Amino acid sequence: MYYRSMLNVTHAGPAALRLLFRLLLAAAIVFALLLAWADYLFRTGTSANIRRAAQLVPFHPLYQARAGNLARAVELDPYFSSAWRELGEQAERENRTAEAERYYLRAAAVDQQFAPRWTLANFYFRQERWAEFDHWIRLAAERSYGDRTALFRLAHAGGGKRPVLALWPADRELLRSYVQYLAGSQAWEEAVAAARRWLEIAGDKDRDAALDICEQLVAAGQVRHAWTVWRAAVDKILPEYRAPTGGNLLTNAGFRVRPVGKAFDWRPLWRQGLEAIWSEGRMRLHLDGRQYDRTELLEQMVAVEQAGRYRLEWESRAEGLQTGLRFRVMAGKGGELATADHDVARGSGRVLFEVPKGVEGVRVVLLYERKPGTVRQEGTLFLAGSMRLQRALE
Repeated sequence: MYYRSMLNVTHAGPAALRLLFRLLLAAAIVFALLLAWADYLFRTGTSANIRRAAQLVPFHPLYQARAGNLARAVELDPYFSSAWRELGEQAERENRTAEAERYYLRAAAVDQQFAPRWTLANFYFRQERWAEFDHWIRLAAERSYGDRTALFRLAHAGGGKRPVLALWPADRELLRSYVQYLAGSQAWEEAVAAARRWLEIAGDKDRDAALDICEQLVAAGQVRHAWTVWRAAVDKILPEYRAPTGGNLLTNAGFRVRPVGKAFDWRPLWRQGLEAIWSEGRMRLHLDGRQYDRTELLEQMVAVEQAGRYRLEWESRAEGLQTGLRFRVMAGKGGELATADHDVARGSGRVLFEVPKGVEGVRVVLLYERKPGTVRQEGTLFLAGSMRLQRALE
């Protein structure tokens, strides 16, 4: 009897298994259709359909959160940080501050990215709890990316007398962005302090940014600050601009490197009728006769640290040019300090000038001016050797 019963079960087994498989397949199809329908309802974005999707699929944390069932959402998924933040916002709106803080902290505990930390920094800002604010805005900065303007503005709006720079971690891109923010805000002293810290950890990828910052400071008339940043950049990432000893204040005096046209390097001035060609150790300036009667050819901003008498010296050679070329020294963007008596087209020369008190930088300009009764000059000027600008002892 026992063996006969086993035989019956064995014979009935395949049919039963097929039936079970069909039932499971049908259930899976129904379940898949249910999920698909709930997903469609959710994606329509209407409140009624989202609530319906949450009813159809009660175990989906996102559906529950968007349907307003935030407590159920975090129960289903304790790592649902945005739902924790929404719970905090709800509690804060209802003046349940301690509860809101717990929710925000829970969000930051399960998600260490930017958004939960930024939320906490804003929460403590609103509560005027400055120690906690500083802590969380620093943590937010560690995860920040892209445009950080809002981060910097909030940090400066925070209470206390602490230096904002001290909040930031030693992150190269973050500090570079902060320097650019300060320069754009014309906070010159703070920008210089931040630039010095940034340049301590800067790399080759920061070269253009350093030049742009110096250029921005020079353009704003902040020559002393620009020179501080320039020297820090030269020490770290612009070694080709390290000047030889001897008191020469000109940068790239012997044209050893291609001028970048920014900050304290030479600026070839692209003008009608002028072609400026650099080769190592020499600058070639060609006038084709179509230049304006008064055309600036080349210039450099030079930082001067004290008032007094200075001397500019140059070495030059001309082909075809006979007259009309002069070096002029200007007080920054202000008035003229001196003009060379010796025409640069006739060869090497020098010019003496006096820097008055309060002047942080002078602009050395090579200028062409057509003399009355002469035609426009056509030819080439070569500047070579080591030009010099230094304190005059005599």
